[in-house]
Amino acid sequence: MSWERDISWTGTLAESLPGLEQTNPHLKLPELDHYLNYYQYNMKKTAAYRCGRITTERSSVFVQIFTPPKPKGTVLLIHGYMDHSGGLSTSVNGFLEQSYEVISVDLPGHGLSDGDRGAIRDFSHYVDAVKAGWDEAQVYRSEGPVYGLGHSTGGAVLFHGVSEGVISMEALMLAGPLYHPYQWKWVRLLLPVASRWVTKKKRRFKQNSKDERYHQFLKHDPLQVQELPTSWLMALTEWQKDILSCSNVSVPVYLLQGTKDTTVQWEENVEFFSDKCDDLQVALFEGAGHQILNEKQPIRALVFERIAAFMKMTGNHNRPGVTEETGD
Repeated sequence: MSWERDISWTGTLAESLPGLEQTNPHLKLPELDHYLNYYQYNMKKTAAYRCGRITTERSSVFVQIFTPPKPKGTVLLIHGYMDHSGGLSTSVNGFLEQSYEVISVDLPGHGLSDGDRGAIRDFSHYVDAVKAGWDEAQVYRSEGPVYGLGHSTGGAVLFHGVSEGVISMEALMLAGPLYHPYQWKWVRLLLPVASRWVTKKKRRFKQNSKDERYHQFLKHDPLQVQELPTSWLMALTEWQKDILSCSNVSVPVYLLQGTKDTTVQWEENVEFFSDKCDDLQVALFEGAGHQILNEKQPIRALVFERIAAFMKMTGNHNRPGVTEETGD
């Protein structure tokens, strides 16, 4: 990915998006082709590409379908907070290399979906949006098993959707999933008072990956959310209460977590998901940050190797409970 490319497409693309019924619309729509090139999606491995905005009760969400020549399954990919699907293009390309179809959804208020940037009143609205996008995309989905991969907030959303039975899949993968943000006990104490005086805070781009090129790209990415609304933290607080009473997830779950993650309180989060998943495998990646799917090459390669192995082994209940990995 490069921040030096033309970004003129950002001004007109959202309003000119086609419907999912069109195949390979980027061949006729220059703005869409610029978008795909900017985020370096591997279109050479994509036999059919579809995209469009799906209208939901509260918003319109951007959905993409990348289909390789002979797909052996489908991955529903959901990005993290302040990010968008383009930020996970490396993962999309990795799945295409392995002949997996990828369906991605930009969460409301993110990427090419509409809505107030970074804002949400209720986390259930994220689940509703993903379900709506997924339901529409299934009309065009290839045959084969379905897997979910969610990063951070995307992981929390997929977990919630599966636990509520509104999104079905054979297996679920959670990369640095959100439950408690980093140092949450202090943030939670200050939040009721701070929210009266501060409505939003300018985003600080932390070094959450050892890949310096990715870090520089992130700071120049035109679709990244730039401010954190206090209301989002309030919605997170309510979601944390709601999710405690949700049903356990019974499908196999693979939790991938970096030990240098300072975006989520990962030890507490691993404990939470261990309690809420009946069939959980945890892989700890020594030295990896929160952007575990966009880490430096040795770690990223190992992460994807373990993801591919998990997908292949889905249904084998003799997997180990916790493993430690290193990319060094």
